[in-house]
Amino acid sequence: MMAFLLKQTKEVLLEVAIDLGVEVNSTLTKSEIKNRICQSEDYNEESVKSLLEGILAEKRAFELERMKLANITDTISVASTDLEGQGVNRRVNLRDLVPKFDAKNAHINLFFEIFERRAKKEKVAEDTWVSQIIPLLPIEIAEIIAKEPLEKSDD
Repeated sequence: MMAFLLKQTKEVLLEVAIDLGVEVNSTLTKSEIKNRICQSEDYNEESVKSLLEGILAEKRAFELERMKLANITDTISVASTDLEGQGVNRRVNLRDLVPKFDAKNAHINLFFEIFERRAKKEKVAEDTWVSQIIPLLPIEIAEIIAKEPLEKSDD
């Protein structure tokens, strides 16, 4: 009974239990969580399967988005261009030159000012700034940017 639940990670089981209103915590074993789900007043195998499928689909979508962002941060090394037309032929990665934004201790306007100054000093083309700044932002902000339509993504 409900053996398919034990194939899931503990994290997924916790989400299923919480969605069903079952009282659980992370110290419980997978079997204990499964038992609590099965003993729940709202237990219905089909609805639990549907709930599980929804959670797994959401996790897959999140993982794909995370992988896209990781790919962006791993591959960003944009060729810089000389703002005065001299044709600099080198690659600049502002991730190595500008510290990540610390939301708890820094002011966003100051962070953008530092980033802009560094980008201009390194002669990084403005049309590549967004792709250079995304890895420096908290993941929550980067996810919002990644969800924007392609035509807005570099604005």
